[in-house]
Amino acid sequence: MTSTNICRKVAQTFALIALGLGVINAKPAMASQLTVSAQANIYGAGHTTAPAPGGGIGGQLPTIFNLSASAGQVITFSNVSGAAYYAAQIPYNAKPDGGSFLLGTNISSFGGISGIRNDNAIAFLVGVFLSDNEPVGLAPSILNFTNNTSFTELTPQINQTFFIGDGLTGTGSGSLQSFIVPENATRLALGFADGFSVQGLPGHYSDNYGSVTVELNLKSVPEPSAILGLLTTVGLGIAIKRKHRQGYANN
Repeated sequence: MTSTNICRKVAQTFALIALGLGVINAKPAMASQLTVSAQANIYGAGHTTAPAPGGGIGGQLPTIFNLSASAGQVITFSNVSGAAYYAAQIPYNAKPDGGSFLLGTNISSFGGISGIRNDNAIAFLVGVFLSDNEPVGLAPSILNFTNNTSFTELTPQINQTFFIGDGLTGTGSGSLQSFIVPENATRLALGFADGFSVQGLPGHYSDNYGSVTVELNLKSVPEPSAILGLLTTVGLGIAIKRKHRQGYANN
């Protein structure tokens, strides 16, 4: 076989691989625009009422986005606008990533939903993935986002509260952050974590005002096993063709 034919075969092989990967990842992204009230209590996620064990009023249940349980799903948040305000008398620069105020946020776990910590900000958009079951018992570990909001990818557990903010690696800038959906997740709750001085048990949502609007994008990514299977199939096809040609040559 000449060098030209070899190059042609290599090009054809890579074209087949690219075509196959395109077929695997052909499922288009699904976009939804959601509005999240500043009184959306993330600790009401999966429950029938918004709790306030830390005092005050529990506000309202969080915004829910429904999912189909499946492996290999990724969510990104784009075009995030608006802001949540925790009481009119608090002077801070509110934005989806939150604003600076005293000790920041250190809310305890409650009702099977984990707490969340960020010593640098309050009133930032948060999320919780849920299964079909109501959260009960011991919550997952509390994630600490102090100086840790510039991640490119996050893999939260079911019932584990996580930082979303404006969905970008920077504040109002940077690349989209990817949130890996747990394979048994059937819902995503969006809301805010509040409490007395934004510390301790959740509560005191009645004096919150404002809202955040986000564009949620859900997409499926190819599983490594599917890619490996495709490459194996392509390789077998090339090997079979080569064997047949060798057989013809021997004849």
